[in-house]
Amino acid sequence: MCPSKKSLANKGIQAEGELRRTTALSGEEKEELLQYHLSRKKAPDGGELQFGNGWNMKEIDGWMRDLLPEMFGYLDVTYGSDGYHWVLVKKDRFTVFTMKRETFTSDDLAEAKGSAARGWRECAV
Repeated sequence: MCPSKKSLANKGIQAEGELRRTTALSGEEKEELLQYHLSRKKAPDGGELQFGNGWNMKEIDGWMRDLLPEMFGYLDVTYGSDGYHWVLVKKDRFTVFTMKRETFTSDDLAEAKGSAARGWRECAV
């Protein structure tokens, strides 16, 4: 995922599910997230980030947990393991906003990721 387009709400989600901040992350902030293992640009095996067609919310959650196990471990201990600790975020120019869905599928993840032509070159989870 592209932190500039969407992200795990690594800059914070309020209890109501709204973002604490609606401005896109700077390049420096993206690098900081990578440094502290709060974001990934590659799969754990070093390959490209990939997700399956037809995935439901539970499968997306499992994929994200595999990518960022320390972060999700912390969130589970701090906030409980029932429910999801993430939302999908899209970008409109310099503003980011949460995608409003009852549940997310791989189609929503692809929409949040952006153009297929761009691939994962500019993306991170």
